[in-house]
Amino acid sequence: MRAEDWKSFIYDLPKDFNPSSFIMDFLRENEILSVKRISFKSPFRSPFKVNNTVYVELFEPHLKSVDAFLLFVHGFGLTKRKKALYSFLPERLARLGLRSAFITLPYHLERTPPGKSSSAWFRDFNDVETAAFFHQAVLDIRSAVRLLKCDDTPFIAGISLGAMISVIALAVEEGLKGGFLILGGGNLERIVWRSLFRLFANEEGCGRRECHRLYRRYPDYLREVESKGSWRDVDLPKICFLFDPLTFAPFVRGKKVVMINSLFDAIIPLASALELWKALGKPEIHWLPSTHGLTVLWGRKIARIIFDKIKIGR
Repeated sequence: MRAEDWKSFIYDLPKDFNPSSFIMDFLRENEILSVKRISFKSPFRSPFKVNNTVYVELFEPHLKSVDAFLLFVHGFGLTKRKKALYSFLPERLARLGLRSAFITLPYHLERTPPGKSSSAWFRDFNDVETAAFFHQAVLDIRSAVRLLKCDDTPFIAGISLGAMISVIALAVEEGLKGGFLILGGGNLERIVWRSLFRLFANEEGCGRRECHRLYRRYPDYLREVESKGSWRDVDLPKICFLFDPLTFAPFVRGKKVVMINSLFDAIIPLASALELWKALGKPEIHWLPSTHGLTVLWGRKIARIIFDKIKIGR
């Protein structure tokens, strides 16, 4: 399939999509909450069968204090250890009375093809394979939101890569009320080639010089997308424009968005965070005196920001 073909259908759910079929497994329970695992078939079929089942852990408080639901989207390279750290957020929110869930993105943990690593798998994708990753991730999120929200008002919270994906999900899923973008940023050329992420980047295919050359056209592309109100009716100079959060930021401005970023982030440069903030219409933003990796130590503060904003503005 040509790169140009993707823009006609990317992030659209299949017309025969039915979110009602799933399997639920009980994981654990205490006096505060119960944790269950939901699994269902992804609306998108990748070449790897193991990747085509979606897993979501649901954290349900025994006593709800707010009629809202929050879906967490993790960052790049999720491992079992990182997942345990991430789980502090839904656990903490359950203690505050908020129902939430944690979705596993494609090619991570149980969804990783045999012989591959959850922490490094999709960094070796070419641009079209990366577009397929983002497409599947957004469709899985849209499915999970529709499946799990019940009568609650749905929100999304993404961390790093998950924040970028969450911007796209907010743009295409009308049911999402708002989102929390933790360590999010825009302009993939800067993030991939002008931060520490370049140590993990693959020079094959579209390398640093070619990416820089093509991204010179990105400002004009963004202006045309915004003026036409669509990314589907604009010539596509580079396929990764379809998964850069800046492309979708204009379609999120009507929703409640809060950004949470770290001042000393070497993965998501300050300029990328500010560029996304401006593109989103300068929403509320909180700055943590932390690095990218140590932001997890601020989990209690992040959970309180999320809970307070949902409680006030749902």
